[in-house]
Amino acid sequence: MRWDGDWLVDEHRRRIEGGVPTGFLGGLLDPAARLWPSDAWPPLVLDDGLRVGSDGGHGPIRYRVIDSDSRRVRFSFGGDREGWHEFRVEGVEGDVLVHEARLHRPSATDRCFVIQLHDALIEHLLDDAESGGARYPRRRWPGGSRWRYLLAAAARPDPDSGHRSVRRLVAGVIGSTGALHLVWAAGSSFPARTRRELAHAVIGTTGKSGGLPSAVPTAAVGAALVGLAGLVVAQPYSDVLRAAGIPSTRRLDVALRIAEAVFGARGVIGLIGPTGSRHPRYRVLNAVVYSPLCLLLAAGLHALLSGDEAAAVSSH
Repeated sequence: MRWDGDWLVDEHRRRIEGGVPTGFLGGLLDPAARLWPSDAWPPLVLDDGLRVGSDGGHGPIRYRVIDSDSRRVRFSFGGDREGWHEFRVEGVEGDVLVHEARLHRPSATDRCFVIQLHDALIEHLLDDAESGGARYPRRRWPGGSRWRYLLAAAARPDPDSGHRSVRRLVAGVIGSTGALHLVWAAGSSFPARTRRELAHAVIGTTGKSGGLPSAVPTAAVGAALVGLAGLVVAQPYSDVLRAAGIPSTRRLDVALRIAEAVFGARGVIGLIGPTGSRHPRYRVLNAVVYSPLCLLLAAGLHALLSGDEAAAVSSH
């Protein structure tokens, strides 16, 4: 990245072994060509293909095709951005794929965030072009840094819109429950008046001492639940991080499957298991709230994970 007067110039180039095939740039819009990395980024959409005058963009970035031939396609930026960017084939043997962008006096937001995300996308695209579309496993970070991929995941709209309400509800209930445990670990009896009443309601102890667990295990449970809520929210974005090769994301679905099993088991055992020795208040809350809620959370996690697997199958 460099400055040319008031213009910011950002250029990426990659040598393609064996040369860039004829018509290669047409693969930008063809999912089968696997040139545009739509597995991890918003897809490139144009209303009239790569013909001059075609409008579109990817995500919130809008542009129009202003020049196109077999070795180059150039887009002008839309909105308040002044400038253009292009893909072109260079080299005597036509074996160098180049992307160049020029922005006139870009804003601080564009310089600090938009261009950083753009760089990661273009490097990802060039990686795939160099490897012939073989996206996994990825041995290095596209764009050269992990934080750009984390920004990409944060900036990407929720791709799982069909389960958005279920996801928010499940994450909200789990996260709120975790937050309550953290409040209890800090010594609060909310929403009960005393710690003894709290123990009667959430554990079912009947002794005068109350029988609440100590702060450490209570805080551990709270932190685990808050973390689980975060995994539920992150799950539809896992392909972005997986495309970058983050190993821990490969275990995300496994962790959610375990949580599904735990909630399901708690719900079933709570309904059919013996509770006669527990405090009457706990027995009522367990039958009306705790056990049914655990079963609903298990069902919600199952729906989210099953929907993700169905989407993965249909995409192949």
